[in-house]
Amino acid sequence: MLSLYRPVPIAAIAAVILVFLGFYVSGFYPEPLSGPVYMFWIIGLSPAFIVWPARNVFHLDHLPVTRRRIFPYLSLPVIALLLIGFMGGTIGGNTLSPRSPLREYLGTRECPFYTRVPDRFLNVAWDGVPPAITAPWGETHEPWTCRPIRGRDALMYSPFSLAAGGSREFVAWQLSREMAVIYGVEVAPDNIAARLDRYVEQRENGTWALKSWGDPLRADFPGLRLQDWVRPMAACVLILGTVWFLSTAWIIYAFYRGVPPTFFSLLGRVLPPAIPIGFVAVLVWLGEYGYTSSWKLTAMANILVRRFADLLPSRPLALWSVVGVVLVAFYLLAEAAFRRAQASTPGKIQ
Repeated sequence: MLSLYRPVPIAAIAAVILVFLGFYVSGFYPEPLSGPVYMFWIIGLSPAFIVWPARNVFHLDHLPVTRRRIFPYLSLPVIALLLIGFMGGTIGGNTLSPRSPLREYLGTRECPFYTRVPDRFLNVAWDGVPPAITAPWGETHEPWTCRPIRGRDALMYSPFSLAAGGSREFVAWQLSREMAVIYGVEVAPDNIAARLDRYVEQRENGTWALKSWGDPLRADFPGLRLQDWVRPMAACVLILGTVWFLSTAWIIYAFYRGVPPTFFSLLGRVLPPAIPIGFVAVLVWLGEYGYTSSWKLTAMANILVRRFADLLPSRPLALWSVVGVVLVAFYLLAEAAFRRAQASTPGKIQ
């Protein structure tokens, strides 16, 4: 079966690169699952990955081996290596990382200096009208907002904003909400308010910021770690696996329909460098003209992945059962396409 991945030394190098790509997409540190936007690099590259082994299938046609037995060697190694890197980085980042992010500082021309929660806990107001944040006693403030794409109505906003001009009680209440929802630690607002000067400071422009990047909070509440990261991880696994098997089915179908092999040779050579270079070029162009920026797209990708993850079951058995059933279904779809195809000439399946 190694004939599918000739030459073997290049295949070994490719395997290391695939694990690294999966690890990179995981975000790992300091904020695991912070890099889903780069997952789209891999999605774009997936057709190129399947072209290589698919063009070598003819090496096995003389063997008494069924297509069903060949297909796992054709389709599973690449996605398995990606998922090993991705899940390893995600699990390691959430269990081994010495510092879970509380709030980080960021500023751009369109979105002024502020403190924020991890990207995936932001929300999007597609109509451009985010809801105001109202405390139980009626104090109301507008949330922090940022327009991800110039000229569009959509606004990213934080439901946990430490509003400029907000009272000390409001700030304590927001921190209590954030710690419960994002970090899974229940702390009464009164307990935070009693030590608020230890945790936050108010700047000259009225904005509030955590002192020492949240270290005093971590010292007083050592259990602060990001919650509910398993479902976003499962959502990314589902997206990567589904796109991979659909790409596999499409490539095999295209071979089956008699698309010239030179097209796929070109595809395999052009896509790997073209997609990341093109992705960066588009980001630079959009940023240069002020339409968007890489961190805005990253934040939007994180938000959309979390929204998709919220649709999945919360119980681990049900969650991974859904992921497994969907991936097996797409695997069988790609396998059916492969079983119908027959290799007659080197580099071409028909």
